Amino acid sequence: RERIPGIIHQISTSIPNITEEEKTAFDALAHTIGSNGEVEDRTDSSSLLGEFFRVKVARSIHTGLHWHSISWWLAENYEYFLLNQIHAATKRSDQPDDLFWYLKTKGLEQAIPLFEAAVTPLLQHALQEDALSPALFRQALLRNLWGNKADLSMSGGVVSQKELRSDATNLLLVDDVDAVWQYVVDHAVERVAIMADNTGFEVLCDFLLMALLLHFRPAMHLCYIVKAAPVFVSDVTLADIEPTLSLLRPLPVFSSFSLSDVALQWIASTLREAVQHNRLSCVASSFLCTAEPAWNMPLAFARLLKSQQLVISKGDANYRRLLGDLHWDYASALERVLGYLPCPVLVMRTMKSNVNVGIEPRLQQQAALFDAKWDCSGKVGMIQFYSPSPVWNKHPNYEVIL
Repeated sequence: RERIPGIIHQISTSIPNITEEEKTAFDALAHTIGSNGEVEDRTDSSSLLGEFFRVKVARSIHTGLHWHSISWWLAENYEYFLLNQIHAATKRSDQPDDLFWYLKTKGLEQAIPLFEAAVTPLLQHALQEDALSPALFRQALLRNLWGNKADLSMSGGVVSQKELRSDATNLLLVDDVDAVWQYVVDHAVERVAIMADNTGFEVLCDFLLMALLLHFRPAMHLCYIVKAAPVFVSDVTLADIEPTLSLLRPLPVFSSFSLSDVALQWIASTLREAVQHNRLSCVASSFLCTAEPAWNMPLAFARLLKSQQLVISKGDANYRRLLGDLHWDYASALERVLGYLPCPVLVMRTMKSNVNVGIEPRLQQQAALFDAKWDCSGKVGMIQFYSPSPVWNKHPNYEVIL
């Protein structure tokens, strides 16, 4: 009733010299959603993304559901589909295709100095090491986890350095870092995919994690999976990667430079070199822009995941997709829900929705004492590791099952 229209207003006001046609269309959509208007089918069967929405939207219309009656997961994702459709049809020719570009750019510019201050001491220590240690691995994952708080659809991208630290302002409720570290060591993991979440501070933390993995494990190949279309205001697309790398500025030639300059440039140069040597690839997925549960993933996406020794799933939306955005009992075992996955998965998120599994009752009580709204405030984090049964993973009909 309020959040989605509020996001639409935030987007509309962020676009300089927005056309009257686009502003009117945005306002009309915000009013329709806020006032529980009818859901309209604006899908286009010639569009892959439109095809993903077509059946769900048609079913909602057929059963007489309005915006406040359809699932929250469908409402959120279909809203972004419609916003992109409006922007493509009404924007000025000199405007970027990404309607969130202005918000993303502002968020990224604000994130750079905060990121510099946060990672320079970590990198200064890391680059004196000969190998990736368990302690350094933990530091990198925690930095990445708390970077998930900088979500433009939740916080406006404004987060303080204090909020991003793993200290009294945050609670790490589920901690499987040691388990995933042991898995990486025991299985000599070389193929890792990262399902990205937000631009700004968080994508910078992704870059840091990737640079460290590539630096310390020369045989490692990384696949960075991003959204094929702009969604959830700040989610990463292919078009966001190069501008972000460019802001990790090159070292000045004829002037002095600080440790933070060195740290940022080291990250950028490590990633660019990895791309040149085919150790880092970036893949865009339309499926991750839909309202489909992950168990409905296309076969090509399932094969991509199965080819990885580890998939790192970032953020709340990816987590909700893995769980089908269903309200499981919080204490449900991970394997009960994620048994359909073809690969080990490390889930990292700050909790912004009440869709959760793998949280024992004692941990729920601990979280409630920390924050009454612990499961949706973004102050509580979880790092969960799931590895499928070896027998199931080798099932001869596994790809047919998918």
